Amino acid sequence: MAMQAHARQRLSELEANLSEDMIAELDAAIVPGELLESWRKIEDEGWRHLASSSDERTRLPPLVREVTLRFLEMLLRFIRMPQDSWHDAVLMLDLYSLGTNIKLELLPAICAGIVMILRKNAGATAIPISPCSSSPSLSSSSSSSSSSSSAAKSSGSEGLVFEAGLLARPVELAERAQQLTSWLEGNGYVKACQGPVTSRQVLQQEVALLRTLRWRIQRPSVQAWIKAMCSRLDVLTGHKYSRSFEWVERSSVSISQELLLHQPISSQASPHLLAVGILGNLIIMAQLLPLDALRPSHLSSKAWSQLFAEAQCQGWPPSCPLSDFNITVVLSSLELSAGCERQEVAAHTLAVATAMRTRSMAANPEMHR
Repeated sequence: MAMQAHARQRLSELEANLSEDMIAELDAAIVPGELLESWRKIEDEGWRHLASSSDERTRLPPLVREVTLRFLEMLLRFIRMPQDSWHDAVLMLDLYSLGTNIKLELLPAICAGIVMILRKNAGATAIPISPCSSSPSLSSSSSSSSSSSSAAKSSGSEGLVFEAGLLARPVELAERAQQLTSWLEGNGYVKACQGPVTSRQVLQQEVALLRTLRWRIQRPSVQAWIKAMCSRLDVLTGHKYSRSFEWVERSSVSISQELLLHQPISSQASPHLLAVGILGNLIIMAQLLPLDALRPSHLSSKAWSQLFAEAQCQGWPPSCPLSDFNITVVLSSLELSAGCERQEVAAHTLAVATAMRTRSMAANPEMHR
């Protein structure tokens, strides 16, 4: 903890020593250092509040959670919410599951309540992030994602489909939430004949969500963190690698979706930490840093290279054509953008790479023999 405080102090001093022009440009891009600090405080406050009631036994079963998240994506598409709102829905569901013991029979109404909250909040002032970019839906994600969800499909989650619309009233959401009830009943997670989901239940769960989350709706999601960090990196590196950071931001969408389907958000895997790990992996893939720049100190270069290649389903590690000076600039900019020192960034990059390798091995076991 003392080391972490020291690191934050050093980064705060580096931020304060930026030129006035650089600070003004970060302010203009709506990604000042104060933004990262306020987001960290929001996250820390959330974990402290939920810590007393947190219990891994209250977590949703993995398959139920995956199907629920896919159902939430379809429910959000039904009312034509921005596709980034799925990340907000994931965060809300995971935080709620930390703060209360979710009864599976209420899960469909909880999903409808989450969508109701996000829809109502859509017109309010959003958390300042860089301009929103489109992202692919979960139903059209990468082949590895499709393969890794075969268990969910074989259990009937492919039946959770409906036409897109615009209504967001409790009665319409309750009607569509019934599909998740049918899946839960059909797969033995709840007793049959639970009765239809009602608009009253949806409204009750909306209030329960708000109370558990202490009425704090605008929390930074994984994608919000990545967008803010990419914007900061672009400014801090003088816009020399703008296209590369645009690629990083676009590529992060499918990776974050795949990770979040199988990795519940927690204090050990917070949106900030997951975003830093995803960013570290993609910056290496974009050839803006050499692989060794983010090598965890306890791994040899060979072991790190092999793990990274397996995580990316490649037989070779990427190379970095930048000069030593430019590498130093990118690395220091990454520290300032992520709010973490290099070894901490490396640790989160390793955690995400390990998770990506696990998913890759599950989806393509023949490639890892």
